[in-house]
Amino acid sequence: MLPIGRIPEEIRQALGGYERFFTRKEQFENFCMYLTGLIVSSKGNIKAMADLFFEDLSKDQSNLNRFMTESDWDISAIEKERIRLFKEHPVLRPGRSGVIGIDDVLLEKSGEEMEGVGMLKNHSNGKYVLSHCLVTSSYYKGNWCYPLYYAPYFKDNVCLKERWEFKSKVALAKEIAEKIIEEEIKGVFAFDAWYLCQDLIDLLEEKKRLWVSRIKKNRKVKYRGKWKQIQELADKLKTEDYDEVEIEGKKYWWWSGMTEIKGLKGKKRVVILWEEEVRKQDACFLATNAYWWDRKRVVSFYQARWGEEILHRDGKQHLGLADYQMRKIFGIKRHWYMVMNAYSLLVLNAATQMGVVKNQSRPTVGTMTKRMIEQTVQQFIDIVIKHVHEGEDSVAKLRKQIFLFFRRFDVFSTARKLAII
Repeated sequence: MLPIGRIPEEIRQALGGYERFFTRKEQFENFCMYLTGLIVSSKGNIKAMADLFFEDLSKDQSNLNRFMTESDWDISAIEKERIRLFKEHPVLRPGRSGVIGIDDVLLEKSGEEMEGVGMLKNHSNGKYVLSHCLVTSSYYKGNWCYPLYYAPYFKDNVCLKERWEFKSKVALAKEIAEKIIEEEIKGVFAFDAWYLCQDLIDLLEEKKRLWVSRIKKNRKVKYRGKWKQIQELADKLKTEDYDEVEIEGKKYWWWSGMTEIKGLKGKKRVVILWEEEVRKQDACFLATNAYWWDRKRVVSFYQARWGEEILHRDGKQHLGLADYQMRKIFGIKRHWYMVMNAYSLLVLNAATQMGVVKNQSRPTVGTMTKRMIEQTVQQFIDIVIKHVHEGEDSVAKLRKQIFLFFRRFDVFSTARKLAII
């Protein structure tokens, strides 16, 4: 990585409207630097990001650390502005055909001294890992996916230790849904079986919002007057009860009906879906309050929920979602917010550019971050040219700064090569 002497112009322009939320110029500069670091750095911790900057942006990591853990800027105002930009964007603004995904993600950590960490189950492998957990929401429209809100989940024993109020994942998901409804963000809610609980469903149906959810295979449904586990119902149905359909080149077999689900009020539309062949592998069970939907629509809206999985993966791989090393939850929460802002900035910029340049395929987050890195390289070249034009004294000053920059990473050979410029 080459040194960063200026905030990339694309980032500075995108963040210009946020300057009014900071009381001091230095706060806004730190805000821009932190977001830039998340996007272009290979590691999303404060030291790694602070080490990237030189010239006028060169600062001790303590400056960024104080900005994240002590400085008095209002994250809620920034959050409201971020949501406003999406709501007013011609390509990304929410609509009735959009999908609001609710899910959770584990952020594995190694330090037990971090506030809020606990041993949580990783459902992908069944193992318990030391981690933080976020309940998240995202918006999926067409091929675009962007974050909405998040809430950290802490285990009851952690809350007891820290003297925090305990809230279940479902309670946090409900709070997130309330925010989304309050902001009048249109779309269908989609979530995993964990969140198919009466508290959340009551809120959504009271506000006349549509939802689609997966059902656990041992959840009971009423069929012909008797309660049965839905897996039992799927096994009992005859092969001829299922209809064949092809979705995106794959063959499925499915059954659908209106029925009651244990723990929920009223009848819901239930879909049983087998891939390739009935009973050849595990079935997928879905439910929705949109009783008039056909089966294909139920499946397509639920599949869009996978945008949430993409958001989690990209946040970890490209934006340092789990790379923080702060110990106090106050600063850690700010880091999570900043990652959501970095992700949003990339998506907003890409969608705006695609609105100008037609017939482009939607870029991935990896492609978007690469574009920002290329801008920092070009700006570094511009800085070198500027110093060359200013004469030998200026070049000598630049040579010293570059040497000190690479000294941080213990790569003197690279520094010497650059020093001959």
